[in-house]
Amino acid sequence: MIEFDNAIQIIETGGLRIAIWGDNRAEPDASLDHSLKNVDVLILPIESILTRVEVDAIVGKYDPKIVIPAHYFLNGLTTDVSGLESADGWVSDQEKIHHADVRRLDSAGLTLNAAELKGCHHRVYYFGNHFEKN
Repeated sequence: MIEFDNAIQIIETGGLRIAIWGDNRAEPDASLDHSLKNVDVLILPIESILTRVEVDAIVGKYDPKIVIPAHYFLNGLTTDVSGLESADGWVSDQEKIHHADVRRLDSAGLTLNAAELKGCHHRVYYFGNHFEKN
C-alpha cells in the first residue's frame, strides 16, 4: 500500500466549505475528522491515487453534499504513461448503484451557490474531458 503525506486544503468561501483531498492516503489521521465532517464540497482524486472502494468509503464517512472527481485521465491532455484512468466508470457507478444526482458538465467551469445546494446530498459534478488549456 502506498502511503502519502500531503496536505488537505479546506477553503471557506461564499457560505461553502470545500475540501481538496490532494494525493493523500485513503484514511487520514483521525484528528482531521472534525474538519472534514462538515465539508459541503469534497474534491477527490478518482481512479488514480484512491480506488473506487476508498473513494466510496471517504464519501460515506464525511457525507459531503457535493463530490467532484479530480486527478483523472483527460483525453487530449493526459498522456498514456501518466498511469491515470478515466473517472467515467466511478461516475456511472455513482449514478446507477448509489443513485447519486450526477451532473455531467459541458464546460471546464463550475459556479456553486450555497443557497442552491441546501438539502443537496450525494451530488456529483463531473467535468469529464472538459478542461482549459492555455
